[in-house]
Amino acid sequence: DDGNLCNGDEVCVSGTCESGTALDCTDTDLCTEDTCDPLLGCSNDTVDCDDGDPCTVDSCEASSGCIHSPVNCDDADPCTIDACDATGQCVYSTDPACESPSYPEGTFCVVPAGSVGTFDCSLEVVRGTLTDDAPAGLNFNLSYDSSTLAIDKFYDDICFVPLPDGSCTPGTQFEQPVSGSGAQSLYPSGHSITTNPLSTADWVGVGAVVIVNTSNAEALLSEAYYDAGGTIQGDSVVATIRFTIASPTAAETYIQISNLGASNTVPQSLDCFVNDNLIIETGGVAQ
Repeated sequence: DDGNLCNGDEVCVSGTCESGTALDCTDTDLCTEDTCDPLLGCSNDTVDCDDGDPCTVDSCEASSGCIHSPVNCDDADPCTIDACDATGQCVYSTDPACESPSYPEGTFCVVPAGSVGTFDCSLEVVRGTLTDDAPAGLNFNLSYDSSTLAIDKFYDDICFVPLPDGSCTPGTQFEQPVSGSGAQSLYPSGHSITTNPLSTADWVGVGAVVIVNTSNAEALLSEAYYDAGGTIQGDSVVATIRFTIASPTAAETYIQISNLGASNTVPQSLDCFVNDNLIIETGGVAQ
């Protein structure tokens, strides 16, 4: 006996001591480090899989060995950049691709560069939350570059045969003029659009707009609102403004609103502004 358990049991052959069969310490488990101690025999110690990276989850599988999986920092928000910092904490930053473009104050419509013919701008009105008072009236000044654009008309789409999904049966939707001589009321609110100058043909880059229901002070202009997730619920389009493009636009052209005012049915003035989504947003009663 040479005192070494790793070379097996010694035997005597023709008066000579010979080592026995060496111990096989392999356990086929890649998560252990297989060694042999002369005094203790086989040892199968757990492999240390720590890679020193706080942003990985270190584990081990018997068949494949150490695994270093990235920490899951996914917050399921497509508009954040998800990352892991040096301490292993998840950090989130806003993805610039999701940020709204920066437009001049009051911009509610952008005519893209290179546009020709006509361009329609939707006039949308949305409450900031469901609990905010719905607007019953609206007034503002509208301005645009008269060297490039001219107002053709304010109009409202009327659907005579609506479908269950909210769309309209083909051939039953028509544009109805809602400003100037012979104008019709907005559907379904019954509001009227009054402009100054009265005829859009007399506008030269600027005009004033008032939208009210003179026959029913309780009628709401728009009941649309932003839900908790920032999605518009309800029909936000009050009317559409069609512009005629005098010549192809070399750059983006901005159509802006100023001196904006909104009121509820009391009537009381409401907080209001044009938000980053180019939509008129109304809030609570103005203080």
